[in-house]
Amino acid sequence: MITLDDSKSRITLQSVGKFVQSKNWIHPARILDSYEFILVEEGTLWIAQEEQKYSIIANQYLLLQPGRNHYGTKELEGKLSFYWVHFTIENEGILLPTFLHGTLENPYVIANLLKQMMHSFYSLDYPVCYSELLLGQMLLEVHRMQEKALKNYRPILKEIGEWIRIHAEERISVKLVADVFQYNPDYLTKVFMETFQISIKDYIIQQKLVRAKYYLLHTNYTIKQIAANLHFDDSNTFLKYFKYHEKITPTEYRNLYFNTHLNQK
Repeated sequence: MITLDDSKSRITLQSVGKFVQSKNWIHPARILDSYEFILVEEGTLWIAQEEQKYSIIANQYLLLQPGRNHYGTKELEGKLSFYWVHFTIENEGILLPTFLHGTLENPYVIANLLKQMMHSFYSLDYPVCYSELLLGQMLLEVHRMQEKALKNYRPILKEIGEWIRIHAEERISVKLVADVFQYNPDYLTKVFMETFQISIKDYIIQQKLVRAKYYLLHTNYTIKQIAANLHFDDSNTFLKYFKYHEKITPTEYRNLYFNTHLNQK
């Protein structure tokens, strides 16, 4: 068990893993003394906490609370895979998600943090606090995404940000975005920066790298396949792009986080 302690708060990561199942299964009934964060990657998880029933689908999360009964409500249909994290907190200072259940604006970011967390937790090569730093970052990111969704951004800018995220694997540019939404590129860049504190160009790069990291950490695709999926001219161009922005090659990044933990119960 790993602990992270400071003068204000304490967070303890108890365990983390990835559940994979493809046949008759229903979530067991139990009461835990810890929080459980779940991010569904594929399929539907039918689960309830006390009287509240949920059907959690891909890219949605659920935060189960300690001391409350949770149980499956329906037998699995088809394949199901989800990440899970058990943790406890003491005192104030840990930002939990605004809502217990929701759809993530960018699930790839959270999935990548979970993969890194799982690798470091089951590795002897990392400092004992590293996994919990990743856990704290993950909770902060989920909280930030939910708070961002509540803010009154200019609707068109929110739509533009969503369009970039959805089309991140394609060959897009600031000019293309401006053309699609019929804006002057310079004006659009200015108001986007004022609203989100990031330029459109950097946001495009950020989203493309998030997708690249997801493929590297969660699939067995070759570098050539990933480059093709992200619409690079060739694998060498993708390699140079990734290394320029991340200061590490795609293969080196993939090899950083190879430890995992799978379960079917």
